[in-house]
Amino acid sequence: MNNKSLVSVLMISHNNYGGGASRAASRLQMCLLENMSQVEFLVAKKLGSDHSVKEIIFLRKILCFVFSRVDRFICKIVEPRNLEWKSAAYFGAITARSINKSVFSVVNLHWIGHGLISLRQLNKIKKPIIWTLHDEWIINSFSHYTDISTSEYSGIRSFLRKQRLNKKIDFIMKDNVSLICLNTELAKILQFKFPLKADKIFYIPNPVDLSVFYPDNNSFNHQIITHNENNPLVLFLGGVSDKRKGWDLLIEAIKINNDTFTLGVIGDVSKQKYGNINIEPIKQINNNDILREYYSKAHLVLVPSRAEQLPQVATEALSCGTPVVAFKVGGLPDIIVNGKNGMLVEPFKINEFSEAISYFVNMPKIENTKNCRNFAEQNFSFKIISKKYSDIFQNCLN
Repeated sequence: MNNKSLVSVLMISHNNYGGGASRAASRLQMCLLENMSQVEFLVAKKLGSDHSVKEIIFLRKILCFVFSRVDRFICKIVEPRNLEWKSAAYFGAITARSINKSVFSVVNLHWIGHGLISLRQLNKIKKPIIWTLHDEWIINSFSHYTDISTSEYSGIRSFLRKQRLNKKIDFIMKDNVSLICLNTELAKILQFKFPLKADKIFYIPNPVDLSVFYPDNNSFNHQIITHNENNPLVLFLGGVSDKRKGWDLLIEAIKINNDTFTLGVIGDVSKQKYGNINIEPIKQINNNDILREYYSKAHLVLVPSRAEQLPQVATEALSCGTPVVAFKVGGLPDIIVNGKNGMLVEPFKINEFSEAISYFVNMPKIENTKNCRNFAEQNFSFKIISKKYSDIFQNCLN
């Protein structure tokens, strides 16, 4: 007997690969298919042969490309000092008319920048909309992450920023719109700003495929990084070029740390040595089996980010039984229990971050593996997340 819900869902995101939001959306689609009969993923750029992932037609892809360039130009003019990711959403390749005419009963939005759909068209969608928020764009005019420098703009720039924000407010306040936040911090901010919408603002973390990410006790078969009990492996997989990921903060913490370990880093770094700490570059990992091996063999994963919603590096590491040390920002307080599956450090206290690294590096990892895995099973499983989404979809239709 098929117990799947008859709710049909149209997911929309710019692509199904690459960035964290796209990976999370692709994973959510797999998750939702466990509870629902029809889940289609509409993107401007598709990777892979999954028939449930559909690309917009060629002409609209060209429009999306053009609008993306126009979008970036407008953002540079309006907020020139803000170097964060920005989207204007004045123009978009997807129309509300095509969505309203579709057979799907619910629309689930994800990352819609780069000329995919405009705010004007979003306001014309009549179907129930559930927007999964992968960043803070919803509460800012153009930036995907809050930048205090934007408060300095005046004149026409100030007018355009206010106009964009008002468009978003109009959209948020529509009866058919619900918001899903990846952390409780953003959910509380939105509930405070929009008290009349409080019952349509939810907290649901991204799912993790626990059959892919699990404590892997097999031998380390791929790119070898020298490590052992006396020289444990610690990972930083956030990328070194994005200031938001905090590589510079981590280096400061490493320089004052007296422990012995190897720090594996994805990004443009060379082999370095600080005291007894070796920094080893890791090539970009595009295979989940290899990624699972790294997580599983690591003694600890570091997330020194200045801002995050819910980093999948952290949820995947916990699923593989590896504790996480991070600054207390974004969604990290929702998933790290101090001393149990990692450690939270007040932003951005370098000495305390270094001490937290020492705490776990000098502790047998086996003491934390079970706690990490249990937390993942109780909070990130496909079964749990798909049930939460399914309930929201059903309530919206009712």
